[in-house]
Amino acid sequence: MTPTPTSTPFTADFNEEFARETDSLLRQRFLLFTAIMGTLAIVALVLRLLLPLAPEPFSTWVRAALPTGGRTTVYVLLSIL
Repeated sequence: MTPTPTSTPFTADFNEEFARETDSLLRQRFLLFTAIMGTLAIVALVLRLLLPLAPEPFSTWVRAALPTGGRTTVYVLLSIL
């Protein structure tokens, strides 16, 4: 198919509109992802800070549910993230 003089502006406009909509969609998804990850990080930080202040029965139950050994460091690092 050979390009005609009238097809080039149409293609350029289409490509420009496609690029603009793609940028907008990616920006919205990035902002949504950032908001979700930020919320999860804040929740994890609050839980990490409040866990030592929990009453003894609750604190014992939570400690029993947490893994022990070398994996504890990984869970602490993940809770900070």
